Amino acid sequence: MPRHEVTEKAAMGPRRAAARGFALPVVLLLLGVLSLLALRLVERGREDMEAAQALAAEARARHAADAGYELFLAHHADPAQRRVPLTLTADLEAGDVTVTVTAETGKVDLNTGAPILIERLLRVSGVGTPDPAEAARRILAYRAPEAGGVFRAPEEAIAVAGLDPLAFGKVRAFLTVYGGHGGIDPVSAPREVLLAVPGMTPALAEAVLVAREAGTPPPLAAQALLAPLRALPRPVYTVRSVARMDDGSVFVREAIVDLETPGLPMLLAWRREVPPLPDAGGVAR
Repeated sequence: MPRHEVTEKAAMGPRRAAARGFALPVVLLLLGVLSLLALRLVERGREDMEAAQALAAEARARHAADAGYELFLAHHADPAQRRVPLTLTADLEAGDVTVTVTAETGKVDLNTGAPILIERLLRVSGVGTPDPAEAARRILAYRAPEAGGVFRAPEEAIAVAGLDPLAFGKVRAFLTVYGGHGGIDPVSAPREVLLAVPGMTPALAEAVLVAREAGTPPPLAAQALLAPLRALPRPVYTVRSVARMDDGSVFVREAIVDLETPGLPMLLAWRREVPPLPDAGGVAR
């Protein structure tokens, strides 16, 4: 065998070894990258599955909450059953639904409510900034005929009156834009609205609520205070349906409906309400 062939073969040995030494880290790197990609695909699949499960759980809760609205309609189909405030409950196969019903005529209307009611309601509800008198003045100025302002939702009062959104939460449930009256219906007005009536004391307001529950007339002193601001009831209701499922999902449906035309409910509002978050102590606010 020629000497130069032996020399070339001998030289190829170290080169092959070097090539093999270089290829091994590359292969290991590729395997590592493939492993990471596979792990990410598994994680993505798990995330997609969890998202799908969450959507399915929310859909079940939403259907349950919407069923609560249908429960209200069935109950209020009979005018004799239209007693408010009202709470309805229903046990489901995988949770429960609680429906609360309040009358819009038992609230203070931002567009037509008496100025004294608006100011006093802001005051008794603890809305301190700006001063309730100033906040009421801004509301009245906005809705004045020359200004042409119309509230389409109670939340609009936040910007108009310069109210703190958190403070507004204290009074939100007692305001409406669907009452269409200057006064209140004492038969359905909650305690806070009763306390907005000039001269009404906590004791008298409580007596009105007790008499309402017993189906008897309120005290004469309360009747005298309520008479100038008394409004006729109208079958316009806020329906708040809360579905709580066994899997922990919650859905809150809020509807405002006009039942003035028998057999033909008119939806005025249909929205999802975000349930309050628990505070640091774990108690829902």
